[in-house]
Amino acid sequence: MNLILLVLRCRDLEKTKEFYEKLGLKFETDHDKRGAVFYSAYVGDTVLELHLSDEWYRIKRNTLAFYLDIEDIYIFLDDANIKIEYRYMDEGVAVAVVFDPDGRNLRIYGE
Repeated sequence: MNLILLVLRCRDLEKTKEFYEKLGLKFETDHDKRGAVFYSAYVGDTVLELHLSDEWYRIKRNTLAFYLDIEDIYIFLDDANIKIEYRYMDEGVAVAVVFDPDGRNLRIYGE
């Protein structure tokens, strides 16, 4: 299993970005589906995204994404009794969205 995405919800987006830039990260500016600005940077092979926390996205609602080298990710998760909230394809890669016991959003990428 490889961690490929970590999304941090921030109270002060600019201050958090500046903090991580001091640690050597170089951020790019992007926009989410609602048009809100967020920042992303690579930490090794992992993408770190900084998003402003608001009423809809609380700070405790961080997102993790993993790539599993599994032929059929949906069958794997079903067999593990992990409820798939929704599924989609991302550039030909199967993605399952699940929630951990604390309600964190997990995106599981597979074959």
